[in-house]
Amino acid sequence: MTAGVKKEKIRNPCEYNSLGIKDKLPEIDYEINKLLYILFIPLMDLIAVYTFIKKAVYKLFKKTPEINSYFFDGLSSYLNNIKNGAASWLALFLIYNYYKHINELNEKKIEKRITCFWINMRNAQAVRNRKKLVATVLTDLIKEIYEKNGRKEVFILSIACGSAEAVFDAVIESRVPVRIVLLDKDETALDYCKKEAFKYPIRCFLFY
Repeated sequence: MTAGVKKEKIRNPCEYNSLGIKDKLPEIDYEINKLLYILFIPLMDLIAVYTFIKKAVYKLFKKTPEINSYFFDGLSSYLNNIKNGAASWLALFLIYNYYKHINELNEKKIEKRITCFWINMRNAQAVRNRKKLVATVLTDLIKEIYEKNGRKEVFILSIACGSAEAVFDAVIESRVPVRIVLLDKDETALDYCKKEAFKYPIRCFLFY
C-alpha cells in the first residue's frame, strides 16, 4: 500500500549549535510524493470549500456534522478517526503509523484506496517527515550530550509529549543510558507511552 510513496534523501544545510554542535543535519529519508497530489489540487480545493460551507450551515443550527466529506472521512473509518481526534496525540499516531495498520483495516477495497490516497497527501507526509527530522536531531543531541558529560545518563523532559514516538525512536537509535520524564494532560497518551516504554530498556517517568 505504500509502493506509490516516493522517498528521497535530502541534506538540510541548517546548522544547530546551541550546544556547541556544528555538524550539519544528516541525510534523512523524507517522503516526497508530489505529482499525484498536485494534479488533485482542484478537487481538494472543492472539497475544502464544500466542507467549510457545510460546517457554517450546521453551525447556524448549532449542530456538528458527523462527517466532513463523503469522499474523505465518509468513506474511510480510519480517516474519520483522524478527523475526530484532530489536534490530539491519537490523530498524529494514526498518521505516523498508518502503514502498520492499513492492511488490518476491516474496510472494502475502495475504502482502503481512499484511505491510502488521503493518508499520503503532502500534509500527512510533512507530519511524518517532521517526526523523522525531530528523531534524527534528538538522536545526535543525545549522543553529543552523553559524550560531553563524561558518558553519564542523559535526562530528557518532554512537555505535551503525546505518544512521544520521536523521543522513543531517538533513545533507541542513540543506544545510550537515558532517563525520560513525560508530561501530558491526556491520560490516554501517557498510558500508551507506558506500554511503549516497557518494550525497551528505557527509564520513563510519567506525569499528568
